Amino acid sequence: MNKDLLNTLTKEQLEKARSCRSSRELLDLAKQEGLELTEEQLQHVNGGGNCGQPDPEMCPHCQSMNTKWTYYDHSDNEIDYVCNDCGHVWKGKFR
Repeated sequence: MNKDLLNTLTKEQLEKARSCRSSRELLDLAKQEGLELTEEQLQHVNGGGNCGQPDPEMCPHCQSMNTKWTYYDHSDNEIDYVCNDCGHVWKGKFR
C-alpha cells in the first residue's frame, strides 16, 4: 500500500493491518473496512512484482528454501516468514 492510503487509516485500522499474517487477511480486512484499493495497491498486497521485496530465506527449523514472507513492515524492515514444508514461522530483517 502506498503512503497516501496509509495516511488515511485510523490508528485502529493500522493495528489491524499490522496483525494480518497474509495478503489474503489484509485484503479481507480492507474489504471489511470499506477501503477501495487501486490496481497498484492490490498488486503490492498480492505480491505483484519483486522490486524491493524480501527474498526467500532458509527455514531455521528444517533448512528448506521452500519459504515465503507473509508480512513486511517497511518502517522497521521486519519480515515474518513461513516455511511451506514444515510450517515453522519466524521473524527476520530485510537486507
